[in-house]
Amino acid sequence: MSADGSELLEEMSMERTITIIKRRARKTGTPCFEFKGIRTLSQREFVQYLVNEFRYLENSDCVYFLNCLAECLAGQLSQGNSVKIEELGIFKPTFREGKLNVNFLPASELKHKIRNTNVEIVSGGP
Repeated sequence: MSADGSELLEEMSMERTITIIKRRARKTGTPCFEFKGIRTLSQREFVQYLVNEFRYLENSDCVYFLNCLAECLAGQLSQGNSVKIEELGIFKPTFREGKLNVNFLPASELKHKIRNTNVEIVSGGP
């Protein structure tokens, strides 16, 4: 990959088909699905993707905004408030087994965008 990550960004920007492998769970035999070749982007990689997609954004501004967003979300959730971000979804505090946690309900716009992705399902091993 190049030093600025441009090859990764080109790959992420291109429309492509996601491959999902269908297998059977070993213990129960029920169908289970696994994404092939999918990974979690680091914050650095995601920020670089944002800067590439929105050329008017600066790297440091994106990092600062994401850190502020995370801190403010945590603050609101810890006060018992839900937070709705248009086209992203609702972050809602939950309480289970004596601990405060968070639930995410994606917005219908977000679900619609990802549901239009091309998906190829292939059969895998057991």
